Amino acid sequence: MMSAKTIISQENDYKSKPYSILVTGATGFVGNRLISALVEKGYKIKALSRKNLPSDQNVKFVQADAFDIRSLSIAMKGTEVAFYLLHSMEDNISAWRNFAEREKFQAENFLRAAEVAGVKRIIYLGGLVSESISLSPHMASRKKVGEILASGKIPVTELRASIIIGSGGGSYAMLRYLAERLRVMICPKWVKSLAQPIAVDDVVKYLAGSMENSITSGKIFEIGGPDKMTYEKLMRVYACLLYPSAGADDSRCVDVGGRGSFKKKGG
Repeated sequence: MMSAKTIISQENDYKSKPYSILVTGATGFVGNRLISALVEKGYKIKALSRKNLPSDQNVKFVQADAFDIRSLSIAMKGTEVAFYLLHSMEDNISAWRNFAEREKFQAENFLRAAEVAGVKRIIYLGGLVSESISLSPHMASRKKVGEILASGKIPVTELRASIIIGSGGGSYAMLRYLAERLRVMICPKWVKSLAQPIAVDDVVKYLAGSMENSITSGKIFEIGGPDKMTYEKLMRVYACLLYPSAGADDSRCVDVGGRGSFKKKGG
């Protein structure tokens, strides 16, 4: 068992090496919050973005594209721990249709650049998957990215999360859109799928904690909130909170964040 003293010494090690922590997806839903949390803890962060953004004394932005190995390799120099928060379900329709191949290419580039740069750890936020059921293309791609990153010489910590609840998140935006705009909906089959929603603030705490605690290195952890429910139930819960005067049963309003769980896969 690693002592608290050992954990603190690793934390101080990162603080003594400014900008040795790289956060990808720096302007995204999770990345932006993670950077703020790490800065608040006293770290100086290197933030990767495809845009040319201004730096400050705590956050140094580096412009790079994960599809361009050269720019990525330059951005990686001096990095000891890298957070992988990239995905490719964006851009135009043509790019979206090929998101699995794009995500594979990004992950392969990232691993190559990280190994050349001498990165010591990668922390990846993936998707919560069940090995016993057929995966959707999106979840299969998230799982494949984790496998690619772990196929190299660098220890990878993979945190697998279900739907992440918070302002600015894609899944949460879809949930809000459906609940707020459709009074009646003919539901597709996926609304019966189980999810274990987790608050984005909890996800950020787990990401930062994984970096500070080297005992998580090379392991997969499943993270989630206290409740398991279908997407249909999630929409009902949101509608209940949105329209409390509609006479909804109080039992439909449940906590979906703030008491997250952290479980080692297989543990």
